[in-house]
Amino acid sequence: MLENCVPWPPPIVERYRQLGVWLDETIDEAVARAARHTPDKIAIVARQSRITYAELVEGSERLADGLYSSGLRPGDRILVQLPNNPEFVMLYLAASKLGVVPIMALPAHREAEIGSSSSIVVRWDTRSHLPIGISTTR
Repeated sequence: MLENCVPWPPPIVERYRQLGVWLDETIDEAVARAARHTPDKIAIVARQSRITYAELVEGSERLADGLYSSGLRPGDRILVQLPNNPEFVMLYLAASKLGVVPIMALPAHREAEIGSSSSIVVRWDTRSHLPIGISTTR
């Protein structure tokens, strides 16, 4: 539980668990489960692209490895400034896998709203929607 986070009241938690709508798994675990059961099923449709569950898990795992190699650890915060696209989904899943907390910023935000500090830059292959490189700026 994050510091200063208000937990759900126990009776509501128990009810959601009994109804089967609260599964005690992270979103990356749920997607990985879907990939194990139906790897070739389409998970994301974005314009002309179709991304399967297997491709989604592969991309998010590759990105999680790169983010870890760049120094991110569980509990760290990462600023995410992406539109709703496959790259956003892969980054969100990678953050969940690492235990990194994503802080969402609007694509229109600039330095005045966000500030300037060190950052991690992810380069993407625009055809496969897979991460192809990660670098840091300080």
